[in-house]
Amino acid sequence: MAKAGLIFTTDYEIFGNGSGCVEKCMIEPTERMASILEKYGATLTLFVDVCEYWAFEQEFASGKLKKDWAGQIKAQLQDLAKRGHHIQLHFHPQWLDYSFDGKNWTLNYDLWRIGKLKYEDLEFPAKGLKNLFAKGKKTLEEIITPVKESYKCHIFRAGAWSMQPEKDVLKAMKENGFDIDSTVASGLSFQDEFTFYDFKNSPNDAYWKIDEDLNSISMNGKIKEIPIFTTEMPLSKKVKFLGLKKKKGIAMKPQGCVGTSLATAGKGRLAKLTEVLSEKRKMFTFGDATSFEEMTYFAKRAVKRAKSFEKDIFPTVAISHPKTFANERELDSFLEWVSRNNKDIEFTNYNRI
Repeated sequence: MAKAGLIFTTDYEIFGNGSGCVEKCMIEPTERMASILEKYGATLTLFVDVCEYWAFEQEFASGKLKKDWAGQIKAQLQDLAKRGHHIQLHFHPQWLDYSFDGKNWTLNYDLWRIGKLKYEDLEFPAKGLKNLFAKGKKTLEEIITPVKESYKCHIFRAGAWSMQPEKDVLKAMKENGFDIDSTVASGLSFQDEFTFYDFKNSPNDAYWKIDEDLNSISMNGKIKEIPIFTTEMPLSKKVKFLGLKKKKGIAMKPQGCVGTSLATAGKGRLAKLTEVLSEKRKMFTFGDATSFEEMTYFAKRAVKRAKSFEKDIFPTVAISHPKTFANERELDSFLEWVSRNNKDIEFTNYNRI
């Protein structure tokens, strides 16, 4: 019988419409997140949006951006790598075509989904998938290898989970040496004006090899799909957990972090609540005001699935975002609970799978 191996991940970015402050929405909450994990011997995998990093770097050099946000990001990534945390690749391609007036960012939402980009773009080479992955990998390796010589950028997660159609994305990943993807949220699907993903027919496995299709097992595939853990959640549990968030007064954003998610912009509270309650499955998140009780629900479901898994570790990927991480006490309580139940659960990372 396998143990449930918890892999803690965070999508390291400000809001997808360019709102938010790097210090308050990324640097400070990420440090708190990493410090809590370290307290219990766990590590964090950061999926770093290099597209916004390039924009911050360019606009600081031009003098329009008054603070060196790229420099702050680089310093934090190096510090975390030295402390044993893991740095891997993430793209929000809307940042590849932007304008900045010294205060506000205007992004090209036509590029929101990486799956819509061309493998090679002769008119705009920087938007071609092959070049994009090469540049992203080079950027992170140039940041991390000076402090961790053995570092390799080889794991990817698509922004907003919107990798499909994925054939050319996977081709670019393979050509650039990526061997793990962690985009799939098994059993989930979503579509709005910007975001699209459909994982309803993904394998009900801990992980699988892929070639041209995220949802299809390929015995000879060169990329391993290690999905974000999802589970069914009955309506009664959803209502209970929403009530706990309110009762405990858990904030949805870190103090001082001001920004708006593109996915929820313009939606009223009733529309948001209806959307949450209508979901049949949920991702395992340890941010987003998630309570200790909800985290333990996910962990217990993972332990149950691990009992029928033949290998030593059943990878259980949990997701978060610094910009929505304000539930430090809940995470601390959960990690303490895991530490007391280590017969069935352990902390792990992608490189051990």
